Amino acid sequence: MTTDIRVRTAVEQDAPRLTQYLSELFAERLPVLFRRDRVPTVEEERAFIRSLAASSRSVLLVAEANGKVVGMLDFHGHPEPQRAHAGEFGMSSARDWRGRGVGTRLLEHLLEWAPNRGFHRIELRVFSNNPGAIRLYERFGFVVEGRQVNAVKVDDGYVDTLYMAKFL
Repeated sequence: MTTDIRVRTAVEQDAPRLTQYLSELFAERLPVLFRRDRVPTVEEERAFIRSLAASSRSVLLVAEANGKVVGMLDFHGHPEPQRAHAGEFGMSSARDWRGRGVGTRLLEHLLEWAPNRGFHRIELRVFSNNPGAIRLYERFGFVVEGRQVNAVKVDDGYVDTLYMAKFL
């Protein structure tokens, strides 16, 4: 694992670098991520950062190395009062940094942040064709709670979506 990865909460000034990161990520057309029609503009990314920063129930984390964004994690608390104890995240890492501890660092940061804000349950969805991510989540104590069969079309086939969660 690389030790020069720094994780912190995103600020509006990160928008250009996050937009560049997303541009490179989306260009890969990875079979383990939902595809997007386009990369957000810098102003759209600034607005996204502002919206998460305005809520005590959401956070956008960035992982940096050598001045470059190498990963990100967005977490959103559920809005319903009966589910206020829970939230869901999505995470990604840059091509050259996969398998080098970016996801580990992002998850460590989230799992420190969440309980201090009243969260007791962290949820995620992951494509079943992403065994590396599934192993990472299991290593952190996430368990599969459900499966949507053939939920996502990937190229000429379909993959399942796994629902995983961890109680804090």
